[in-house]
Amino acid sequence: MSSQESLIILPKSNVINTTEKFENYQSIDTINYYHRGSNLLKLLQDIGAVVFDANNRLVLSAFFTNNEQKGSLSRILGYAAEGVVVRECNTNLSKNKIWANYARKLKQDSNAVMQFFKSIYYELFLENPDNYIAIGTGLAITKTEYSHIYSHNSDRDICWVNKYNDAKQLLTIGGIKWNKQNFVGIQLKVSAATNGYYVTNYFKNKPYYKLYPVVYFDLGGDFYQVKDNLIYIDSQTVKPNTLFSNEVNYGNYSHAEIVDMMLIRGKDVDPSLHDELLFYKDLLSQILAGKYSLYDLGNEDVLISLIIDYVGKNISSPSPILNISV
Repeated sequence: MSSQESLIILPKSNVINTTEKFENYQSIDTINYYHRGSNLLKLLQDIGAVVFDANNRLVLSAFFTNNEQKGSLSRILGYAAEGVVVRECNTNLSKNKIWANYARKLKQDSNAVMQFFKSIYYELFLENPDNYIAIGTGLAITKTEYSHIYSHNSDRDICWVNKYNDAKQLLTIGGIKWNKQNFVGIQLKVSAATNGYYVTNYFKNKPYYKLYPVVYFDLGGDFYQVKDNLIYIDSQTVKPNTLFSNEVNYGNYSHAEIVDMMLIRGKDVDPSLHDELLFYKDLLSQILAGKYSLYDLGNEDVLISLIIDYVGKNISSPSPILNISV
């Protein structure tokens, strides 16, 4: 990212002023949405989605644009998920541990007693994630700061490197990960589809030895459809050496346990990030449709109008309105 691009400055938010603007609109989420919206342009910079064109106008990077709005939106949301997960991990030690443990296939247990025993019998033998920071392997900021990790096509979207030695990565405990890789990582998927095919096809085609746990933000609510697709998958429809092909042996794990271990719902890991991505989807779809420009994200009045419109549509129905499939 050029030095010129790094000079984009968003207006400072005035919580009191912003609160006053929302005072006639009864929703506890409006201030939270405002902060998300005001930070979206910075996030787009970090993921390399925005650049200056020859006329010094802020536009979407060519990597994220094509002739199909659906394709552009899915790319941006995928990298946005990378950016928000990295942000949460590196600003909250508790969340960092949760995400790192999912990467190590140690899910948080809703049963407090079981979670306590897990922390004793498993986590005791693992390195402390507090000593590691999350890195988005495909983010533009990673290309600058951690070039040896950067990749647009990595098998994992998130990895963890030691705070004091970036050549050292967080490892998984032997016996929990059955394939040949030792470094931990997570693959992120985002979609507003409702048929489950996007993530199902990923597992059908990806070699098992390149797989990391997949955290899926199902903006269209098809997570359980995907899960059923994988549990009842026909092994004749998958490529050789993929997770559900006949030649792959799970060892002591059942087919259902493998699905449960390798597929995690993003909303279950962090509901606020699921909600944030839904909000970004709404804003970005309007920008891609030409209704607003990227510069409008820095205009407080426009941003508040967009937030009120979004919250107004979504608090009146049980689930957010999804106009565009990703």
